[in-house]
Amino acid sequence: MTMSGAVAGARTRASELFDRFRIYRELRRRDSRIPFFFRGNPAQFRADGPIEIGRGVVIDGEAWFSVGENGRLIIGDHVHINRGFVVSCAGRVTIGQNVVMADRVFIGDANHGYEDVSRPILLQPMAPPRPVTIEDDCWLGINACILAGVTIGRHSVIGANSVVTRSIPPFSVACGNPASVVKQYDPSRQQWVRASSEQ
Repeated sequence: MTMSGAVAGARTRASELFDRFRIYRELRRRDSRIPFFFRGNPAQFRADGPIEIGRGVVIDGEAWFSVGENGRLIIGDHVHINRGFVVSCAGRVTIGQNVVMADRVFIGDANHGYEDVSRPILLQPMAPPRPVTIEDDCWLGINACILAGVTIGRHSVIGANSVVTRSIPPFSVACGNPASVVKQYDPSRQQWVRASSEQ
């Protein structure tokens, strides 16, 4: 490595550390917390960047933020994200207010193309992103996987190890692979009831 290459590398690392410090300090002003050494590009958390984090947000260790050039990730107020969270955002991912996520939740708004069997999947283009929305007051269980095009309705629960491939209505409990609704809140009876077999 040349001297100029070493100097450029040192400047890049110093700039990244400065960005991390600024982000950490700004989030603390909003009563939000993110690990200092999260995985991802800290520049994306700047005020003009593609990631927006609300007030009172807590993100635990080993979080991994992968937001593409045209991506937009919005995390609402008072969200609590536990360890090992991974988000892959090529288009738009929106997480509402008061959402709770257990360990190792994955959210992705795009998938790898695989249709051409003559080419390795790695060399095929990504499918176009489809927005993912987690509405307010949801709880996502450990190892939940939320895939492209899904909306999880308000005050819904996603069970542990579930793979959500289609949207879940508000006030629902869903689990399984693929996830299906097993309970819903009935406002007329003011209680949670088992979902009918058609859902």
